[in-house]
Amino acid sequence: MLVEAEVAEALRNRGIEVASIFVASCSERMVQVFSGLQGGEDSRDADLDCAISLVESLWDPDASLEVFSRAASALEEFPEMQPTETGLTGIVEVYSFYAVLTMRYAALCRANGDVESALKCAHACLTAMGQLDQNLPTPSFFAEEAELQRQIALSGIGEPFDRGCMRAVDVRVSAGRLVALRGRMG
Repeated sequence: MLVEAEVAEALRNRGIEVASIFVASCSERMVQVFSGLQGGEDSRDADLDCAISLVESLWDPDASLEVFSRAASALEEFPEMQPTETGLTGIVEVYSFYAVLTMRYAALCRANGDVESALKCAHACLTAMGQLDQNLPTPSFFAEEAELQRQIALSGIGEPFDRGCMRAVDVRVSAGRLVALRGRMG
């Protein structure tokens, strides 16, 4: 699923400050998916801590580049990022992968100041939600993700972003995604 041309253009034109908020928001919408699907397994405690800490740092405009470089490296070592012979087959594996991929691109965006990584982050979110919609009787997650991306990329021109309000919406959206995924798991 491709990022809308208008969103991509806005991110490229508005620069790293908007891209940083954009990737924080995308990651917030995916972190509960990861923690909810992987939580409860003691072997993943460090990974969960890493993901949650990263999302906290993504919302901090003053976080150091080193924080994001370390997080990107750590995420690359997660099981979801390692090749397997069978590929990703189950709900937990597939959506955990997309969540980790989203956060990895977000970390790279902040570590390198690379707006193109923000677009890859957005693409991972859209692909995950597109796949989720294919398995639901009433698809709505892809459209919701695309609209949220549009709002962030195109809003706030000349005005500061309300990070707290934005984050509260993202937390609610993420919880809804987790409920839908758990519903699919039975």
